[in-house]
Amino acid sequence: MKTITLITCSYDETADYLISKYTSNTIEFFRINIDKMEAYIFLVRNDGWQIVFNDKEISNKNIESIYYRKPEFPNLSIYEFKYRSLIKKDIYALITGIADSFEGTVLTRPSVLRMAENKILQLRYAADLGIRMPKSLITNSMDVSNEFILNDTIIKPLSTGKVDGEVYFTHMITGITRRIDKTPIYLQEYISKSYEVRITIIKEKVYTVKIECDDKVDWRKSYSTHRYSLIKCPHIVEEYCKKLMLKFGLKFSAIDFIVDTEGHWIFLEINPNGQWLWLENSLNLDISRRIVKYLTME
Repeated sequence: MKTITLITCSYDETADYLISKYTSNTIEFFRINIDKMEAYIFLVRNDGWQIVFNDKEISNKNIESIYYRKPEFPNLSIYEFKYRSLIKKDIYALITGIADSFEGTVLTRPSVLRMAENKILQLRYAADLGIRMPKSLITNSMDVSNEFILNDTIIKPLSTGKVDGEVYFTHMITGITRRIDKTPIYLQEYISKSYEVRITIIKEKVYTVKIECDDKVDWRKSYSTHRYSLIKCPHIVEEYCKKLMLKFGLKFSAIDFIVDTEGHWIFLEINPNGQWLWLENSLNLDISRRIVKYLTME
């Protein structure tokens, strides 16, 4: 029996899907919902770690792999406000330490995710590879920002884009009117697009999906009217993506491009822990099978 450990949260539908579809006589899942961490006993000693849940126990010595999915913090309202930030840091240190220290297969180690999610590194590596990108500016200067915004411009999150459960989407901006000297912002030129592309890669397998949507700024705002189709990825774009993953040390990623009105493929960002289930369901893809094969080394 091979055990895949899922580090996630209680409302992760992708984890539900994997457990339901792939639990078998040869594969089992040990799910750790970090938002419900009081239900588990975590034990870290000099020689390794153990995690106990009900009558089941795993350790760094008896599992096959870890899938580091979507851990979320538990409700900390029982603690004084001044301690909550410290507690979150301690929880984060615990779960990332467990995943990073595991000597087996991890998809994907938190230390690798932290680097790959950094937008400044993404810009630098993509520029080094010669990938076509929108003109970009990350700054805390109001004056420089407003000079950049003279043409059509979007503002997007520099980090996660999520604060206390609320998601901040990319949107058009016409000017900066408040001080930003203590809060850097991420600006990009707006490029008219024919359609969006999500490229999902697991090891050497590439899934290239054309996304047609009504929102011409951020397709993630609403999925209800999207049209999806599998398309062929240009060889040079596929090579760019694989080289970018190699630079970051990734085995899985979801990479976003737009195709402009002249047919140019333009890189937007790499999502090292991006969502994929909605595409698998929409187009009957086998992304999950590839992920499970990787996690079980089959």
